[in-house]
Amino acid sequence: MKLAKVFTVFRKDLKDVLRDRRTLIFMLLLPTAALPLLMMGVTRFMLRTQIKREKQTVLIAIRGDHKEVFRRLLEDRRLKYDPALLYAALQLSAPESMKKLRARRGELSTEDQAELALAVLGRDATSDRLQLTKKEIQEFRDEARRSRMGMGISKEQMKTALGGEAIRKVLDMSEFVEPTELDALGGSGKSPPAETYPDWVREDEEALVYADAITSKRIQAALVLPDDLEQVLSGGTGGAAAKIYYDSTIPTSKEAESRLRGALKALGDLFLQDRLKERGLPPTFIEPVSVTDSNIAPRKKRIQALLGGMLPYVIILFCFLGAFYPAVDLGAGEKERFTLETLLLSPASRYEIAAGKFLVIFLCSMTAAVLGLASMAWTLTKGLPSEIMAMLDISFDPLALVVGILLTIPVASVFASILLSVSIYARSFKEAQTYAVPLQMLIILPAMASMIPGVEVSWKLAMIPIVNVSVVMREFMKGDYRWDFFAITLASTLLVAAIAIVFAGKWFNREEVIFRN
Repeated sequence: MKLAKVFTVFRKDLKDVLRDRRTLIFMLLLPTAALPLLMMGVTRFMLRTQIKREKQTVLIAIRGDHKEVFRRLLEDRRLKYDPALLYAALQLSAPESMKKLRARRGELSTEDQAELALAVLGRDATSDRLQLTKKEIQEFRDEARRSRMGMGISKEQMKTALGGEAIRKVLDMSEFVEPTELDALGGSGKSPPAETYPDWVREDEEALVYADAITSKRIQAALVLPDDLEQVLSGGTGGAAAKIYYDSTIPTSKEAESRLRGALKALGDLFLQDRLKERGLPPTFIEPVSVTDSNIAPRKKRIQALLGGMLPYVIILFCFLGAFYPAVDLGAGEKERFTLETLLLSPASRYEIAAGKFLVIFLCSMTAAVLGLASMAWTLTKGLPSEIMAMLDISFDPLALVVGILLTIPVASVFASILLSVSIYARSFKEAQTYAVPLQMLIILPAMASMIPGVEVSWKLAMIPIVNVSVVMREFMKGDYRWDFFAITLASTLLVAAIAIVFAGKWFNREEVIFRN
């Protein structure tokens, strides 16, 4: 085999491939533009949807007498949470940002302090009351995250503050309607037949009325309270049972349920604190054993472990897609264009022609994989909304990226060899696609091994093609450098690649394969 002839075929086929629009889309446009734009668009859409849902006013059905009692209880206790605790912690953890805000607004009122602290904690992307933009709120968060003090808030302080926020959402961002007014409300949905509801709903007339109103989107939830709620709570010993009707498949209904549950929980916690104080009992009386979550894995490593399961799958998929169309075009495509016969009449041998085509397909596959890896790394570290990036705080170790590229080399060789063999066997471009699509399914399933919980690297997995690359790449992405498994994975995958390359060469040398048509 003469390398000069191999590279002559390589240059000729590379020019043909670069003229093909489908190859350019899958090799260049998809990994560098489509994937980042899709990720950025989806994350921004999800973030805006969540913020919009959290700010949306929800309709809650509740009896008039229950509504007055419920609202009075919430109003009496909404000011019992202390926003000054959060505000003091914020002053310690973000002094520079606080200095800028004071220079512009002066000293803040108690309401402004609560608004600022809760906005920085992540309740809203902006603060309308303080006229703070998303960027300014993010500056507070970034400074607090960089500070050694952090947001120095105890578990009980945070619990109390968030309980007060839950009460505020129900009082200020919810509207209560009488059950008798439900028929007059307009809905954007259609109630399903009564047979589709669970038995307990059909057997309860009140539940059926609320279910129809919720599924037709006339209301978002319904709250039923005991008639003696206020007396039971003020009695100091008894307990009350509340019932919330909602539909977990409707996002706004789920949001309404979350608000009601949070407010009722906060209400119960405040009454419990009052009862303990009246009896001179400490909080440990009701919680004799407390458990502290002490995860030794740094937050950064936990995020990397999550991403490490997704990235190998995406890289392997791009590796396959990058090789797909060039392989189909250089085999079956040349048969349809009747240019393969001309190439076979050249001084280059069959093995030299196969080697040149293999190198083109391999190059396209590696290009798509490397560009996909680079675009994913850029998108996750630079391209996502600032709120998401500050929360995730993602960074990639260059060594892990290099290892990922090295593991992709034998995988690209396997894909290039197999797809070239399939393409040269097919009679037409369409037939080659028919053969190659099932191969894609066979590639996707093992590539998903990195996303399966509980799958750990082992000597057995290190011998299984594609699965080994996916799992070992995941370990390196999350910072666990298993060089022994890397070596055996690289060796076993290179062996499979060598076998596939030899098979492709022999397959290309058979007349009954090339001239099937």
